[in-house]
Amino acid sequence: MEAITRFSVKKDYLSNFPIGGGHEARVEHAEKMQLEANAKGELARAITNAFKADTRQETTREYYGRLATKPSLTVITICDLAHFIVGDPDRLLDGTFTVLGKVISPVEKDVPTFSRNKLLRNLAPSALDDGIDKLNELIDQAPEVDEKAPSEYIDFKLDSRVRGSSIRVMPLAVYS
Repeated sequence: MEAITRFSVKKDYLSNFPIGGGHEARVEHAEKMQLEANAKGELARAITNAFKADTRQETTREYYGRLATKPSLTVITICDLAHFIVGDPDRLLDGTFTVLGKVISPVEKDVPTFSRNKLLRNLAPSALDDGIDKLNELIDQAPEVDEKAPSEYIDFKLDSRVRGSSIRVMPLAVYS
């Protein structure tokens, strides 16, 4: 997020680069650009770190599992990250799991993804959708890499809602 923010600031400054004014005007413009890129980049990093801490992504994660297909029902399970990581912490185990747990919520429809997040639960899902759309637009404006659009390298998907019906389950045991 920090790199995208810095890129966005620099792109705006470069489009307003002073034609006249000589070397001093260009140096002043470049210094302002760097200061603003640093400040906004640091803010983006701080927000990202606060988000990670608030969602407790260091130790726990929400996992979404399809329980039934007709009608569809998603089970939201909050588990310790350690249960789903192998020796390489960047590689999560994927597959089918059996969860013994207690249902802790009634069936809900289109639950906002960040409803449990203290920081983001007040953000309207439509605002998140708009923000993601803008971020994808910025990614599309970045220069090509090896004759490929940046969107081919970055797949920035973040759903603002758990679509359809869902329930929350507190896991007691997870079996693979």
